[in-house]
Amino acid sequence: ENKNMRLSDAIRMAGGLTEDAYLRGARLVRLMNEEERVRAAASREAINKILTERGDSIAWDKMDADSTYLVGIELDEAIKNPGGDHDILLREGDQIFVPEYNATVKISGDVFFPNTVFYEAGKGYKHYVNMAGGFGHSAKKSKSFIVYQNGTVGVVSKGAKPEPGCEIIVPSKKRKQPFNWSSVAAITSGLTGIAALILAISRL
Repeated sequence: ENKNMRLSDAIRMAGGLTEDAYLRGARLVRLMNEEERVRAAASREAINKILTERGDSIAWDKMDADSTYLVGIELDEAIKNPGGDHDILLREGDQIFVPEYNATVKISGDVFFPNTVFYEAGKGYKHYVNMAGGFGHSAKKSKSFIVYQNGTVGVVSKGAKPEPGCEIIVPSKKRKQPFNWSSVAAITSGLTGIAALILAISRL
């Protein structure tokens, strides 16, 4: 309606929340403006340069980086304190999604059996990793992180706790290229042939 419209205003105009609404999982999807597209393009170029130097890559075409992005919100705090810091101003094209309570936790990444299990209050992230078969051989445990329904991300080593509907992701260590003896043998064989050729020419 106006430039000062906030999260709580939109919820009120939508008739309020139902008793099944899970406020902690609410998320906001925002359309990129021109300035954000320029910044995103510059970031992608910088990231691609770093990844190229490392020999890695990202499939950008599978990431909707040029149209929308998630804005991490705390709708429960916005509703409690209208006009406060958590009750952010909205922009044209914003979409607010308020899910029902989801009593599951998804575990993915470098674990032996990635799956989705039921949420148990008070259990730490290792409990859920164990329910996925435990850490894989190349798991980078210290870098494990949690993606919450509201679009925010928490690092486990910095105290992030599992919540209903979240996803625990365990990244992998960078694998070293194994020593290729067949390549060495091929190169050695080629050098031997060249040496024999040079010897034959010198005798001529």
